[in-house]
Amino acid sequence: TIGQKAFQGCISLTSIFIPSSVTNIASGAFSGCRDLKDVVLNEGLVVIDVGAFQGCTALTLIKIPSTVTAITEHAFAGCTKLKEVVLNEGLETIGELAFLRCESLTSIIIPSSVTKIAPGAFQDCCNLKEVVLNEGLETIGGEAFLHCESLTRIIIPSSVTKIPPGAFWDCKNLKEVVLNEGLETIGQKAFQGCISLTSIFIPSSVTNI
Repeated sequence: TIGQKAFQGCISLTSIFIPSSVTNIASGAFSGCRDLKDVVLNEGLVVIDVGAFQGCTALTLIKIPSTVTAITEHAFAGCTKLKEVVLNEGLETIGELAFLRCESLTSIIIPSSVTKIAPGAFQDCCNLKEVVLNEGLETIGGEAFLHCESLTRIIIPSSVTKIPPGAFWDCKNLKEVVLNEGLETIGQKAFQGCISLTSIFIPSSVTNI
């Protein structure tokens, strides 16, 4: 384990190699390491805890090993130069506000092992253009993609039964939304402010808008 706030605010730290013996990176372990650019996470890691890399504004790439089951709240929030995130099969949960304000992130593929994307997980990722959601996903949290202004297309897998309030609120360039049979509810303000959306097909399984 790397303990809580172990390297918090180490502003001159530029790289870190996490060995396979480490199973837990605790809350705030590397938060505020503003020059941390290179992070290598090895197989064996299980949990990236609350705010572990929050505010690491120089970080450009992160690869999550398949042994990680949960990326928790605010884990990479405010990593404004983070351009590439690689998520592997084995991940189950993306926590609340996990990638908040990752302004340089342009695409994300959510593996089929992920069952839950928590509220606000990708909020304010203003350059996020491509999101791939795979079958197996069950829950999309409220405002999960709020203010993702560059997002142009989204396919909701049939395993998702509810699009929650504000899920795609203010996705101004969202042109295509594909909803599949299995969806039951479209929540309040789910697509509010999607000014580029010109048509949508509501499947027969939807009982409540």
